[in-house]
Amino acid sequence: AANSTSAPLPQTPMQSPLSCEEGGECEVGDFGPGGGVVFYVLDSSVKSRWHYLEASPDGWNDGDADPKILWCTKPNVFVKSVMTGNTPAKSITSGLIGLGVKNTQAIVGSCAQSAASISTAYRGGGYSNWSLPSKEELQLMFKNKALIGGFSEGVYWSSTEVAANYTEALSFINGSQFFTLKSCPNFVRPIRSF
Repeated sequence: AANSTSAPLPQTPMQSPLSCEEGGECEVGDFGPGGGVVFYVLDSSVKSRWHYLEASPDGWNDGDADPKILWCTKPNVFVKSVMTGNTPAKSITSGLIGLGVKNTQAIVGSCAQSAASISTAYRGGGYSNWSLPSKEELQLMFKNKALIGGFSEGVYWSSTEVAANYTEALSFINGSQFFTLKSCPNFVRPIRSF
């Protein structure tokens, strides 16, 4: 009688999962697809178009330290502020996580030469969605500054506006958050969501 057992099938090597850089799962501290460091992972129960925030790498500025510039080169710019009837103007920029990109778009629309425009001009990893972090995104960057690396000793801009002359900033020396004049030069470090 003929033997009905067939020859063993060839073994296929196990495929290793994609790294964060390659588009796989990411954890805080991983290198992201844009060449920066992931500093925030969105809770998986939250439905969103993005899941991670990455900070641009040390030397993102053509190999130089983070640039120190004005928030906006035009004086008294209140970004796309809204006024209803006789209610005083109020900025539409937000301090929340995930909204730095929206803030940045509003700033660039009102002020072509700014900390926001330098952020959007960056093309790390070939991506064009870099932005100036919101107040809460900047706080997360400070919390993870050792993982991200390369921060200058000084104050960093957020995209969260307070008034025509003031915006939120954060000291990367001690972590204090405060309002500061837009006319003072401070440091910039772009981020992106993906």
